Amino acid sequence: MDIQENSSEFCSELRSRTRAIHAESDRLVNLKLAVALTDVALYSDVLSQFYFVFRSMEDGLWRSRDGDDRVQALCLDQMLRTEAFERDLEFFLGPDWKSRVKPSTHAQAYCDRISEVAETKPILLVAYVHTMYLALTAGGQILKSLIKRTLGLSGEYGLSVFEFPDVKHQELRKLIVDRINSLDLSQVEKEAVVKEAMRIFEMNNTLARDVRLSWKSSRRLLLFTSISIAAIFGCSYILYTTLKKN
Repeated sequence: MDIQENSSEFCSELRSRTRAIHAESDRLVNLKLAVALTDVALYSDVLSQFYFVFRSMEDGLWRSRDGDDRVQALCLDQMLRTEAFERDLEFFLGPDWKSRVKPSTHAQAYCDRISEVAETKPILLVAYVHTMYLALTAGGQILKSLIKRTLGLSGEYGLSVFEFPDVKHQELRKLIVDRINSLDLSQVEKEAVVKEAMRIFEMNNTLARDVRLSWKSSRRLLLFTSISIAAIFGCSYILYTTLKKN
């Protein structure tokens, strides 16, 4: 069941005014996810880059909450993802993963922007909560199933980032929406949050464009494509011969 938002509420306005770039981002991210899922190492790298982003968001939120009650309202323990990312990265990369991963140039720029916002205009963190956490609560289960099936994972290992053990996804989504809608924001602040949300989609797109096929994943993708084409031709031939006989 979708969360129904009153058209006069800010979450509805945010969603409406970012719809075009959101759709563009979804297409790009879905394409690059298909690439990332051709190789566990490639997926692990993507996961690590977004780990740095989420860690920066959560550091910024909790560091800024004492200075603005509105930011305090968005600091929900149930939505924290840093430790979940760390569990997944340990699963994929081993216990020494922290010594072996670092943010890419674009991921570092993303983190720097979050730190800048937290220091100078923390109310803009509303845009990060709305864009990043609502995405996980909305499509997280679909992504979880896809990743689990494609990478051949068993149980819940490597999938912690999509799990919110203390609350149902829909309940957390509604809580986030309600908290954002209840904030006392001036029109100037709302405009700034909308602009920051657009910037977030652009930064997500930049990270997605960084995903490149490795030699190993290229071979796997080529093999998968070849098998698919062979299967299509095989089915077509069987159907043709069957119809010809009849």
